[in-house]
Amino acid sequence: MRFTVLAIAGSQRHGNSEALARAALEGAAAEGATTVFAGLAGRRVAPCRGECFRTCHGDTVRPWQACIYRDDAAGILESMVEADGIIFVSPVFHAGIPAPFKNLLDRCNALSRFQDENIFSWLAGKAGGAIAVGGARHAGQEAVLGQLLDFMLSMQMVPVGFGERQGYRGLAALAEAAGAVASDRWVDYGSKPAAALDLARLFGAKVARYAVVLKQGRNQRPGSPGRKAEETIRGG
Repeated sequence: MRFTVLAIAGSQRHGNSEALARAALEGAAAEGATTVFAGLAGRRVAPCRGECFRTCHGDTVRPWQACIYRDDAAGILESMVEADGIIFVSPVFHAGIPAPFKNLLDRCNALSRFQDENIFSWLAGKAGGAIAVGGARHAGQEAVLGQLLDFMLSMQMVPVGFGERQGYRGLAALAEAAGAVASDRWVDYGSKPAAALDLARLFGAKVARYAVVLKQGRNQRPGSPGRKAEETIRGG
């Protein structure tokens, strides 16, 4: 079965978040996934104005294309709909998600319908994983992972934890400067060395394994609104 894993790097720099996202995609590719990378570096994503009920929700095929903003968000949102698994990678800004990345998550309001009998999310049933990278070992990574987890639950996704590597909400990494995540190593369970990029590859592989199983399950439920929308976008 063909399946796709998308990784979104939520930093506006080509740095540690991007390196972790690409490492995670390497792990997903090793599991047979078609991989797609989307980064916010050099892209413009305006904040959501919360007017989807007037614009986006009136379009039942590609509501994210009906937004009043003409920026880079629509293309990323379409990649999210097309993907079977999504890995969210965020830097830590004051113990939280940076504003541009939060803008993108807020714009995902266009991927939900809740105003008529067709209540669903275009991301429902897709596997999701969270990775956070901060400038110190305890700089708010857990808070960011929690925010990403809450987002996935709000979109009816299936969050994938990393409990076997002490990352119950996802993967937390340390990078004190641009590119420093490549040197992030610690002792895993007090017995063997662990490198952040290697763990990102393992985590990406795990998300991919969940993504293909969940896709098989969604394929058993033809006729659901979200499935119909996905088939329309993919030309199925």
